Amino acid sequence: MEPGARERAGGRGQADERRVADVDVSANAEDDHSRECGDADRAERRGRRYPLRNAREEHEQRHRDDPAADPEERGEDSGDEADRDDAHRSYPRNVVCRFALVLVLAAVVGQLGAAPSSGGGELRAPVYYLGRADARLCPSPTCGGLWVRAVNRAPPNCRKPVGRECYVTRLEFSDDIGDGARQRLTALVAQGRGLVLGFVTRGGAAGFPDLDVLRVVRVWQPSSGSRRPRGVFRRLRDNGVRCVASPCFSIQAAALNSRSAVDVSGVDLSATGAGTEERRWAHVLIATRELVAAGAVERKPGAGPAGDGRVFVASQVYFPARLR
Repeated sequence: MEPGARERAGGRGQADERRVADVDVSANAEDDHSRECGDADRAERRGRRYPLRNAREEHEQRHRDDPAADPEERGEDSGDEADRDDAHRSYPRNVVCRFALVLVLAAVVGQLGAAPSSGGGELRAPVYYLGRADARLCPSPTCGGLWVRAVNRAPPNCRKPVGRECYVTRLEFSDDIGDGARQRLTALVAQGRGLVLGFVTRGGAAGFPDLDVLRVVRVWQPSSGSRRPRGVFRRLRDNGVRCVASPCFSIQAAALNSRSAVDVSGVDLSATGAGTEERRWAHVLIATRELVAAGAVERKPGAGPAGDGRVFVASQVYFPARLR
């Protein structure tokens, strides 16, 4: 080979070495960034490796026939191994970061989904109850309170149920209810006649943190008729439906302590023993607010031009109790 050709070949070799050195410097810079979490950093590293591939392609094009390309190929192999090492080192960190993010999100969702509870240790939502007096002979407040059970055979809503009933030491009313009203409403529930909406809560009996009380939201009293409630307790109210022909299913009959509801075309109060004025007031409550009653839904064939109807036949009706 001529001297001039050897000098030119040497010059190309030195230029290639400088090019490879530049590429190695960028690879070292990438190694520092590979220790950080996040997909965005990996995307940037991939972006920086594009010039490396271009440099390889240019180098291979220039030295395709040059037998001295083996050192350059070894340099490319070492670069690939370095990239694989970076990926292996960053993978555990990415897994840890993602796992930590999942734990944080789970904690936030748990806080948002937690039901708020007051100082008395409330159990879930308010429930409709009937009650009876506790006739056991033992020191108060362990005995002498009330046994309450959720209507419509709903499961007991207390920590230590006995069968379907829960023992409570007393009814707990709001502070604005006078002593006379408290005694009257407690006696109504103890006789098995009053219907109570409330929370069974624990810790309400001073010195007895394991005993429960019934925190009252509302109380209903039965009509003047002496009939015992039979059937399903339902909340009756106008559903807004209007028809041009009867029967018209314009009354919603929703079961208490349940999501079950059925629309009926009429309400029959004749079997409740309620007086005329009470029955009139009951229909006013259905049309304007709501009426609580126990009874059964019965089919009424040929109720009108529109066909068969459904009627709620009440065994007893309940009116809001006076709290004063």
